[in-house]
Amino acid sequence: MMPVIRIGEETWERLKKWAEPLVDTPDDALRKILDAADEHLMRSKVASPKVDKVQAIGHVSDEKPRRGKKVPQQAFNDPILESLYELGGRGYASEVLATVGRKMKHLLGDYDHQALPSGDIRWQKTANWARYWLTKRGFIKAESERGVWELTEQGKKAIASKKS
Repeated sequence: MMPVIRIGEETWERLKKWAEPLVDTPDDALRKILDAADEHLMRSKVASPKVDKVQAIGHVSDEKPRRGKKVPQQAFNDPILESLYELGGRGYASEVLATVGRKMKHLLGDYDHQALPSGDIRWQKTANWARYWLTKRGFIKAESERGVWELTEQGKKAIASKKS
């Protein structure tokens, strides 16, 4: 069962400004707001980075990274859609990821560039998860050939509306 929240009329009107009429659900609008907030937080952290005492003296820490060191998955949504749009609506995963990497280089830190035990690069794995959820939300085709990412009509409309 999904949780139910109640919001005031003023908040409802503000929420509608984030939604594309007849396309976005209230959940989509809230997700857009949260994505923007996450991106804002990441930019402010990049603008004034904090240095761990352990890192400052050159030692490697065995500690699990604190929350916030990794660029959040939602921050990849727009760069993925924009990259696909710029590539003509479809592209091989490697070329999409290369474009996304260029778009997000100002946000990606050392932690994001680390290799995972699987050998994958952390930010690329996160981008793949973002792609998965964009597929579930109907912005990227699920039935494209293996290794190809492709915008749906909904994805094309969503990104075209942001470009105009």
